[in-house]
Amino acid sequence: MPSGLSCRTTFFTLLLRYIFPVSAILRNVSIDDTYGDPTTGEHFVYTPAQAWNNSQTCDRCASDPDLGLSFDQTWHEATTPTNPFVTTNATVKFQGTALYVYCILSYFSQFWGNIDMTFYIDGEVHGSFVEYPPNTPNGTYHYSTLVFFTDALSQENHTFTLVNGEVTKTRSLVVLDYIQYTWVTCL
Repeated sequence: MPSGLSCRTTFFTLLLRYIFPVSAILRNVSIDDTYGDPTTGEHFVYTPAQAWNNSQTCDRCASDPDLGLSFDQTWHEATTPTNPFVTTNATVKFQGTALYVYCILSYFSQFWGNIDMTFYIDGEVHGSFVEYPPNTPNGTYHYSTLVFFTDALSQENHTFTLVNGEVTKTRSLVVLDYIQYTWVTCL
Protein backbone atom coordinates (compact mmCIF):
# COMPACT_ATOMS: atom_id res chain seq x y z
CA MET A 1 0.00 0.00 0.00
CA PRO A 2 1.44 3.43 -0.95
CA SER A 3 2.50 5.75 1.81
CA GLY A 4 0.61 9.00 2.42
CA LEU A 5 3.63 11.03 1.33
CA SER A 6 3.93 9.38 -2.09
CA CYS A 7 0.17 9.69 -2.67
CA ARG A 8 0.27 13.41 -1.79
CA THR A 9 3.34 13.89 -4.02
CA THR A 10 1.63 12.13 -6.91
CA PHE A 11 -1.58 14.13 -6.33
CA PHE A 12 0.26 17.49 -6.31
CA THR A 13 2.35 16.50 -9.33
CA LEU A 14 -0.78 15.67 -11.30
CA LEU A 15 -2.54 18.81 -10.03
CA LEU A 16 0.37 21.02 -11.15
CA ARG A 17 0.51 19.28 -14.50
CA TYR A 18 -3.10 20.17 -15.26
CA ILE A 19 -3.04 23.66 -13.75
CA PHE A 20 0.30 24.66 -15.30
CA PRO A 21 0.72 22.54 -18.41
CA VAL A 22 4.16 22.72 -19.95
CA SER A 23 4.48 22.20 -23.67
CA ALA A 24 7.42 22.14 -25.99
CA ILE A 25 7.73 22.41 -29.73
CA LEU A 26 10.57 20.92 -31.74
CA ARG A 27 11.74 23.21 -34.53
CA ASN A 28 14.05 22.37 -37.40
CA VAL A 29 16.32 25.10 -38.75
CA SER A 30 18.43 24.71 -41.89
CA ILE A 31 21.84 26.35 -42.20
CA ASP A 32 22.71 26.82 -45.84
CA ASP A 33 26.37 26.51 -46.84
CA THR A 34 26.31 30.07 -48.23
CA TYR A 35 23.40 31.98 -46.68
CA GLY A 36 23.82 30.65 -43.14
CA ASP A 37 21.31 30.31 -40.30
CA PRO A 38 18.19 32.43 -40.89
CA THR A 39 17.41 32.39 -37.15
CA THR A 40 20.76 33.34 -35.59
CA GLY A 41 22.76 34.74 -38.51
CA GLU A 42 25.58 32.20 -37.97
CA HIS A 43 27.56 31.27 -41.10
CA PHE A 44 29.98 28.48 -41.91
CA VAL A 45 33.68 29.29 -41.56
CA TYR A 46 35.71 27.48 -44.23
CA THR A 47 39.39 26.67 -43.63
CA PRO A 48 41.74 26.97 -45.32
CA ALA A 49 39.60 29.52 -47.17
CA GLN A 50 41.52 29.22 -50.44
CA ALA A 51 40.80 25.46 -50.61
CA TRP A 52 37.01 25.96 -50.70
CA ASN A 53 34.98 26.84 -53.80
CA ASN A 54 31.56 28.49 -53.70
CA SER A 55 29.07 27.37 -56.35
CA GLN A 56 28.08 31.01 -56.92
CA THR A 57 31.55 32.08 -58.08
CA CYS A 58 33.23 28.84 -59.02
CA ASP A 59 35.50 28.85 -62.04
CA ARG A 60 37.84 26.08 -60.86
CA CYS A 61 35.47 23.58 -59.23
CA ALA A 62 36.23 19.87 -59.19
CA SER A 63 32.52 19.09 -59.49
CA ASP A 64 29.56 20.67 -61.23
CA PRO A 65 26.29 19.62 -59.57
CA ASP A 66 23.02 21.11 -60.79
CA LEU A 67 22.35 24.23 -58.67
CA GLY A 68 18.60 23.72 -59.12
CA LEU A 69 18.80 20.41 -57.24
CA SER A 70 20.76 21.79 -54.27
CA PHE A 71 19.33 23.43 -51.16
CA ASP A 72 18.91 27.20 -51.73
CA GLN A 73 20.72 26.69 -55.08
CA THR A 74 24.17 26.78 -53.44
CA TRP A 75 26.95 24.43 -52.38
CA HIS A 76 30.58 24.61 -51.26
CA GLU A 77 33.23 22.13 -52.31
CA ALA A 78 36.79 21.37 -51.35
CA THR A 79 39.41 18.84 -52.21
CA THR A 80 42.12 18.09 -49.71
CA PRO A 81 45.51 19.33 -50.88
CA THR A 82 47.96 16.44 -51.00
CA ASN A 83 51.29 18.21 -51.11
CA PRO A 84 51.48 18.94 -48.27
CA PHE A 85 48.43 17.08 -46.99
CA VAL A 86 46.01 19.42 -45.23
CA THR A 87 42.43 18.72 -44.22
CA THR A 88 39.71 21.16 -45.26
CA ASN A 89 37.15 22.13 -42.62
CA ALA A 90 33.68 23.71 -42.46
CA THR A 91 32.62 24.93 -38.99
CA VAL A 92 29.40 26.49 -37.70
CA LYS A 93 27.75 27.13 -34.32
CA PHE A 94 24.18 26.15 -33.45
CA GLN A 95 21.97 25.42 -30.46
CA GLY A 96 19.96 22.22 -30.59
CA THR A 97 19.31 18.63 -29.61
CA ALA A 98 19.76 17.02 -33.04
CA LEU A 99 21.91 17.62 -36.10
CA TYR A 100 21.60 16.40 -39.70
CA VAL A 101 24.32 16.98 -42.34
CA TYR A 102 23.48 16.90 -46.05
CA CYS A 103 25.99 16.74 -48.89
CA ILE A 104 25.97 16.24 -52.62
CA LEU A 105 27.91 13.06 -53.35
CA SER A 106 29.98 13.02 -56.52
CA TYR A 107 30.33 9.52 -57.97
CA PHE A 108 32.72 10.37 -60.78
CA SER A 109 36.29 9.33 -61.47
CA GLN A 110 38.55 8.89 -58.48
CA PHE A 111 40.72 11.60 -60.03
CA TRP A 112 39.13 14.04 -57.53
CA GLY A 113 39.50 11.60 -54.67
CA ASN A 114 37.44 9.66 -52.22
CA ILE A 115 34.50 10.87 -50.16
CA ASP A 116 36.01 11.13 -46.69
CA MET A 117 34.35 13.17 -43.93
CA THR A 118 34.75 13.21 -40.15
CA PHE A 119 32.17 14.99 -38.00
CA TYR A 120 33.05 16.82 -34.79
CA ILE A 121 30.69 18.33 -32.26
CA ASP A 122 32.26 20.47 -29.55
CA GLY A 123 35.72 19.20 -30.45
CA GLU A 124 34.88 15.48 -30.20
CA VAL A 125 34.48 13.00 -33.06
CA HIS A 126 30.85 11.92 -33.47
CA GLY A 127 31.13 9.95 -36.70
CA SER A 128 32.56 9.63 -40.18
CA PHE A 129 31.47 8.92 -43.74
CA VAL A 130 33.85 7.29 -46.22
CA GLU A 131 33.12 6.04 -49.75
CA TYR A 132 35.28 5.23 -52.75
CA PRO A 133 33.76 6.34 -56.07
CA PRO A 134 34.03 3.98 -59.04
CA ASN A 135 36.84 4.70 -61.45
CA THR A 136 34.61 5.83 -64.30
CA PRO A 137 34.23 9.19 -66.05
CA ASN A 138 30.45 8.78 -66.43
CA GLY A 139 29.33 9.06 -62.83
CA THR A 140 26.37 10.70 -61.15
CA TYR A 141 25.54 13.13 -58.34
CA HIS A 142 23.42 12.18 -55.37
CA TYR A 143 21.68 15.27 -53.97
CA SER A 144 20.55 15.98 -50.39
CA THR A 145 22.33 12.89 -49.11
CA LEU A 146 22.21 12.52 -45.33
CA VAL A 147 25.83 11.76 -44.41
CA PHE A 148 25.57 12.22 -40.63
CA PHE A 149 22.99 12.68 -37.91
CA THR A 150 22.73 12.60 -34.15
CA ASP A 151 19.71 13.14 -31.96
CA ALA A 152 21.48 12.82 -28.62
CA LEU A 153 22.66 16.37 -27.98
CA SER A 154 21.86 18.55 -24.99
CA GLN A 155 19.87 21.74 -25.62
CA GLU A 156 22.80 24.14 -25.53
CA ASN A 157 25.28 25.87 -27.81
CA HIS A 158 27.37 23.54 -29.95
CA THR A 159 30.14 23.87 -32.52
CA PHE A 160 29.96 21.54 -35.51
CA THR A 161 32.95 20.88 -37.76
CA LEU A 162 33.06 18.78 -40.92
CA VAL A 163 36.65 17.69 -41.63
CA ASN A 164 37.41 16.54 -45.17
CA GLY A 165 40.13 13.96 -45.72
CA GLU A 166 40.99 13.00 -42.15
CA VAL A 167 40.24 9.26 -42.25
CA THR A 168 42.09 8.14 -45.40
CA LYS A 169 44.68 10.94 -45.47
CA THR A 170 44.42 10.91 -49.28
CA ARG A 171 42.83 13.25 -51.81
CA SER A 172 39.18 13.70 -50.94
CA LEU A 173 36.29 15.72 -52.36
CA VAL A 174 33.42 17.10 -50.26
CA VAL A 175 30.41 19.02 -51.60
CA LEU A 176 28.60 20.52 -48.60
CA ASP A 177 25.00 21.55 -49.19
CA TYR A 178 23.44 22.32 -45.78
CA ILE A 179 22.87 21.14 -42.23
CA GLN A 180 19.70 21.07 -40.20
CA TYR A 181 19.41 21.21 -36.43
CA THR A 182 16.50 20.67 -34.06
CA TRP A 183 15.89 22.89 -31.07
CA VAL A 184 13.23 22.83 -28.39
CA THR A 185 11.00 25.82 -27.70
CA CYS A 186 8.91 25.85 -24.55
CA LEU A 187 5.43 27.31 -24.78
